[in-house]
Amino acid sequence: EYNWYCHNRKFNVPDGIRFNPLQKILYMKYIKPTTCSIYSYSTVLRTALNCKCRSHELLMFQNFVRDTLERSKLEIKSEMYNALKDLYGEVEGTMAASFSPESHGDLTTANIIDDGNDVYVIDPVAPENQYRGPWLDLGKFRFSLDKYFFPKAPNITIESCLKETKYQITNKEMSCVRFCTILCYIRLSKYRSSPEDLAHIEERVWELLNEKDKPINPKKED
Repeated sequence: EYNWYCHNRKFNVPDGIRFNPLQKILYMKYIKPTTCSIYSYSTVLRTALNCKCRSHELLMFQNFVRDTLERSKLEIKSEMYNALKDLYGEVEGTMAASFSPESHGDLTTANIIDDGNDVYVIDPVAPENQYRGPWLDLGKFRFSLDKYFFPKAPNITIESCLKETKYQITNKEMSCVRFCTILCYIRLSKYRSSPEDLAHIEERVWELLNEKDKPINPKKED
């Protein structure tokens, strides 16, 4: 995590971060947060969208999907599995080509802090060999807008934030965001496995599987 703060400085992170290797403690300046706005979130999403991408990371992405399904305590019956498999087939190539070590990996609303003057990002996913990329960051952010699991999440949508970025996101890229949001719910089922939580997760997964993607800020035709 400390290495990410030091080397991947595309995101704005707090000053004064230091690491004590003997005690294995990470120190960070405390920031008193205020309420984040669409503008605050879109500033961070704009950075996530512009992280440098690499290709040929298909195996890392495949391992990430496999690990997600192995973690699941959600009962993935054949109908859901087939729908997931179909969506995976649509996004696999785009996801594999968008691996970025500079991406955050856990870009939830809880890890975005606005102090009234600037917007900061904290608590990245630490393992350097874990799949990460802009579409996973956006999928995590969309997942964190679910008020059932993130009660402090504002009444903001992923679409409203993406429109504010002015970034032209294609239909295929929106499918990647949707697929990553589904993975977030499935991974969470390992930790939130009460009957009520699993029922909510299953409902949200089906809603996302049945959703139709639309491009955001498409180019105007001549």
